Amino acid sequence: MLALQELRAPFVAPKPSFPQGEILLPLGSLIEISGPDARWRAARLLAQYRQLPAAWIEQEKAPLPSSILHSGLNLKKVLFVSGEEDSAWAASILLRTKLFPIVVFHAAYGDEKELRRFRRQAKDAEALMILIRETTPSPGWPIQMRLRAEGGTMKNLGRKAR
Repeated sequence: MLALQELRAPFVAPKPSFPQGEILLPLGSLIEISGPDARWRAARLLAQYRQLPAAWIEQEKAPLPSSILHSGLNLKKVLFVSGEEDSAWAASILLRTKLFPIVVFHAAYGDEKELRRFRRQAKDAEALMILIRETTPSPGWPIQMRLRAEGGTMKNLGRKAR
């Protein structure tokens, strides 16, 4: 009996390069976008890098607002995950796959241990993990950059040393 084998090259996720602009978003980092426009700003960021695969984790099962869906992001390249109480676990798994250069996380966070784990996993995966908080910025030290999205602009609130 003959067995056919298909030879495949191993899949390697493309390494993104984020062009320098007003705000340089470092790969292998954990950043936070806070404010009432945080989700829309994260969607606009994904729209700028339409060619890259991305994962977007939502804790709630509610549909995304139409403004996000119409922000220009490439829906064919974004994996949407409704993580519910397992959102942090889903984010960890997606980072460890190294298939997504950008991972957006819109769920409750703040535990320092969890943030350190996200930061380490983002660094290992050479991915950009974006935490979304629609209220005030979190005080967690593992977050390397904080951005505030409000009134159509995004302001850099500061960057932590690596």
